[in-house]
Amino acid sequence: MTMDRIIVPLDGSPLAEQALETARYLAQTLQGSLVLAHVVESPPVPGVAEADREDAERYLAAVAQAIAADGAVPVATRVLLGPVAETLLALAREEPRTMIVMSSHGRSGVGRLLFGSVSDRVIRAATVPVLIVRAPLISGDRMRHVLVPLDGSPLSEAALPLGLAIARATGATLGLVRVAEVYSMAPFAGLGVSITPVDGDLFWELTEQVRDEARAYLDAVVEEHRAPDVRIVWEVRVGRPAEEIIRAAQTTGADLIVMSTHGRGGLQRWAFGSVTDEVLRSRAAPVLVVPPGVRGEGVSEWARAGTAPVGTA
Repeated sequence: MTMDRIIVPLDGSPLAEQALETARYLAQTLQGSLVLAHVVESPPVPGVAEADREDAERYLAAVAQAIAADGAVPVATRVLLGPVAETLLALAREEPRTMIVMSSHGRSGVGRLLFGSVSDRVIRAATVPVLIVRAPLISGDRMRHVLVPLDGSPLSEAALPLGLAIARATGATLGLVRVAEVYSMAPFAGLGVSITPVDGDLFWELTEQVRDEARAYLDAVVEEHRAPDVRIVWEVRVGRPAEEIIRAAQTTGADLIVMSTHGRGGLQRWAFGSVTDEVLRSRAAPVLVVPPGVRGEGVSEWARAGTAPVGTA
């Protein structure tokens, strides 16, 4: 999989520029080009927007010149006028195989590109993958571990082709994780309209059952995507999905988490305000969010058939 364009929104701040090295690295490894974008919000005072545009063009030209010095990655610049999030989204829709790489913060630190503002609106409405970077990639370094959380649904597996492509292009290990939420059934299990206590032995049996189902699912996914040029590992965890995904990223030293905005329950299971949002805010690693519409080869037979176990997440 190639990525034709990687858009990097910049507002002139060092915080926003933290996304540049990661974007440059991905553009080079995925055989794409960089588009440095600055959006000028139209002010009420006549003539101010034009002055801001000229300043932005000079700024982007200087940044592009520095990046293009070694000729490794083609670089273009775009200065646009309009509401920031909406304008960036429109730019991303101009061409297929586009990714947005942006910082979670911008000019005002806790304001300009903070969650609840531009980056939050971009992720929620994007039809292309969006990578949120919280710290700059060390120049000359490379990705060694890419983590993809799965819950057994085709929606969650929308992240798999891109995660696999990045692992292949960078030489990183692809790690798959599935979280079993058995703990949510203790100390009671709902049976019909009644609530029945679950003793320790039954709880242990339920835990082992969902672990086995999750292992079988991940085994099937790995078997479908096994290739000599990519090392794939997997693990099953038990607990709250967001917490266990974060722990998996920390224990494996993940350089990147690639995950869908949605999972088994569509707009509920992995929607914002739940797992993806918690992982994004954790700072465990940069998070590449893949919207459901971004599809490719790679959805497992189990997920396509809708027969993945329902006891895990």
